[in-house]
Amino acid sequence: MTARMRGRVLLGWLAREDAIKYLQQDCLFDPALTDEQASTLWAEKKAVVDALEPRPIASPARLEMTSVEREAANRFLNFHRRKPGGLGAIQEVIKIDPRGLVLRQFDINIDRANEHAAHIQSQTWCARNCLTTERNNASVNFVTLPNGWNFALPHGEFLLAFNGQAFAIVQGAPHVSVSTIGTRTVLWAGYHRCYARAATVNPAITDRSVLAAFTTEGNLGVATNQMLRDLLLGERPPLLADFLDERLFIEVELRRKRYELQVRAEVARINAQ
Repeated sequence: MTARMRGRVLLGWLAREDAIKYLQQDCLFDPALTDEQASTLWAEKKAVVDALEPRPIASPARLEMTSVEREAANRFLNFHRRKPGGLGAIQEVIKIDPRGLVLRQFDINIDRANEHAAHIQSQTWCARNCLTTERNNASVNFVTLPNGWNFALPHGEFLLAFNGQAFAIVQGAPHVSVSTIGTRTVLWAGYHRCYARAATVNPAITDRSVLAAFTTEGNLGVATNQMLRDLLLGERPPLLADFLDERLFIEVELRRKRYELQVRAEVARINAQ
């Protein structure tokens, strides 16, 4: 397995320190970039972003679903209605062009996106890839430590869940989701699938739309992150379409990562009041 993967990153929307760290720690350059070289790369893209016209971005128009898509949306919603807690943060399913969605993630793994692009010309691609309802939770190897465990994960989309009685390691929701922040619609999850749809060069594809769960996750996710909220609501927010604009992204080789869920626990002695 190669240690390298292809990626694109929107450096101009990162803070200088974050951009330098990303280029030096998450990317492979030969020879490795110095702080000055990484800073120069960032400054070039930052200048392009700063020169953009202000973007009075409104939410992308909602598109009319086909009968097949409406049926898939109803199956998806009914699946979640039957779960404990019902729909939760999910409000409805919408159909939109993802290129106008505002971003909270500034890099894309091209190789991973291409994995989602199989049979992308099929009329059922969106239903199968964007409204997936279940993932098989992989069995994981673990190491027991004096105060916890380290679990080796297949990828980074796992989390520790608690159902009120037991903890479990589960994969995150597998569907595309969007949220409204202010007057803008933010792509919350499903970046690689949306990029695959937007970037395809298949001549049979004239429709770049996706089906997405419209949720309230975004408002909860930025409630305590004022820096992210300011970026999403700023004059020049990043858009998914910017991953297709050569002025704004740089292509990089990404380091392959391994993921580990590290669980630590202890019994604390707390003075009773």
